[in-house]
Amino acid sequence: MKTIHQRFEEIAERNPGLSSYACFAQAITGRGIGAKEIRKAFTALVDAEEYDEGDREAILRGLGEISEK
Repeated sequence: MKTIHQRFEEIAERNPGLSSYACFAQAITGRGIGAKEIRKAFTALVDAEEYDEGDREAILRGLGEISEK
């Protein structure tokens, strides 16, 4: 099974015009990844300039939801 980082890199390579957030969201969609792992990978992979720090918790909750679908 590929890691979030591996899936992220593959998606980013195939889609150079996508933001790091969009690549990350695709990498976790439907994977059933836990909140702690999402948070850690999000911090490592998503460019902080792509979101407001005040929105971070809401973004992470939303990513948890798409991971479960």
